[in-house]
Amino acid sequence: MKNHTQLEAAIEGPVLNLPLRLKDGLATLLQTIHKKPLATGYLGRPSKEHVKRFEELKSALSLPGAGFCGALKEFGTIIVADGAPEDQIAKALACGFSVVDLRGTTD
Repeated sequence: MKNHTQLEAAIEGPVLNLPLRLKDGLATLLQTIHKKPLATGYLGRPSKEHVKRFEELKSALSLPGAGFCGALKEFGTIIVADGAPEDQIAKALACGFSVVDLRGTTD
């Protein structure tokens, strides 16, 4: 991605950011550009529901193949940043998700 316009145009539907973080400042910052719903994001005081949702997503990311695809089907785009596990990226691509790779560009 070279600029904000390209990032905004590349995002489809709700977004899951990898690596998955409970308090994800980068995901929140990127949302100001793409303006799509987030699976995660920074909350100063995460509620019990937010923590539960985070744990559900964390479990879904460890599922193999079709389980991974089915559990995450609500997302249109997966944004990958530095530190994202390679196996999760590979599974997202195999499922046919739109993957926006920002590794090496978020410093």
